[in-house]
Parts: sequence; structure tokens; C-alpha cells
Amino acid sequence: MDQQAYHKLQQAQYERVSRTHFINSGCSQCRKNVNFCRMSRYERLTDEQWAILSALILPSPVRTDGRGRPEAHDDRAVMEGVLWVLRTGAAWADLPDRYPSPSTCFRRFSRWVKAG
Repeated sequence: MDQQAYHKLQQAQYERVSRTHFINSGCSQCRKNVNFCRMSRYERLTDEQWAILSALILPSPVRTDGRGRPEAHDDRAVMEGVLWVLRTGAAWADLPDRYPSPSTCFRRFSRWVKAG
């Protein structure tokens, strides 16, 4: 690789990393222990946006008999996944790994829609 190509590669990597936020012990948005999060600031809900949306979301139903599994992902992460699908128009199966699983996002989105 010649020196000019090497500098272009370095510049591209720097620009990609500078658009992400750096963390030390894990990303609070995508819940992964990584050196930096690849979620852009446009893919994350701000605290103000989440405060408005969280008031509209009903809490998950809890079974009285104690059966069933607890939810592994919080509503904010699921909502960000749902918004990604709605914004991009992609299929649920194409949801990136930085969000909860497509089935989790679809199932919870369907529950929210049915609840009104």
C-alpha cells in the first residue's frame, strides 16, 4: 500500500470514529461492552424525547402466577430499534445487531400498537 492510500485510509477511519461517542466500560445506549459505539447521535433518542415517549408506553403486563421470563431489554432500546425500522423502511429481519433482536422489537411494537 502506498503512502497516499495509507493516509486516505487513516483519514476515513478517523472520520468514522469521530462521529461516534467514546466510552470506557460499555455503551449505555446499545448495551454492549465496546471501545466506541457505532450509533450516531441521530439514531439515539434524547432524554427529552424519551421522557415524552415513555409516558405513552404502558408497563409490561406481569403474570400473577409468577410464570414467564422477565424482559431482557428496556423499552428505550426497543423503541430505538422500532424507530430505526420505521425510519429506514427496512424489514424487521434487517435490524442491526446494536438493537434488541427483531422478534423482540416487533413483538413489543405490536403490543404497544394494540394497547393504543
